[in-house]
Amino acid sequence: MITFMTWVGVGAAAAAYWVLGALWYSPILFGNYWLKLSKIKPDPEYMMGVMIKGFILSLIGAAGLMCFQYRLGITDPVKGLLLGLTAWVGIVFPVRAQALVYEGYSVNLFTLNAAYNLSGFMLMGLILSYFV
Repeated sequence: MITFMTWVGVGAAAAAYWVLGALWYSPILFGNYWLKLSKIKPDPEYMMGVMIKGFILSLIGAAGLMCFQYRLGITDPVKGLLLGLTAWVGIVFPVRAQALVYEGYSVNLFTLNAAYNLSGFMLMGLILSYFV
């Protein structure tokens, strides 16, 4: 049964994914490399809006993953990690790869972004396993 705590888990998973992204794309980790590859000019006002939208999208991703996890009855953390991996391989990776093929992104930018998504989905699967 989906309970209030399940939705708390969705919020926690989304927040963790968002924090991972904030670190991943910051100068602490890969931010400078990402800016170079994406050719984005850092503008604090623009980036604030992007980060808010990013959190909303993280909520949607966490809710979708929770639906799979709930339906499959996954409460084991290792299985939660594996579900995140499976969701990435079967859904996220092909969608990102189509953008690479059709829109001509650089392979390095694709790899950087895809690795973030992989890490994030596995992290969300792990967290959700404690709340489903």
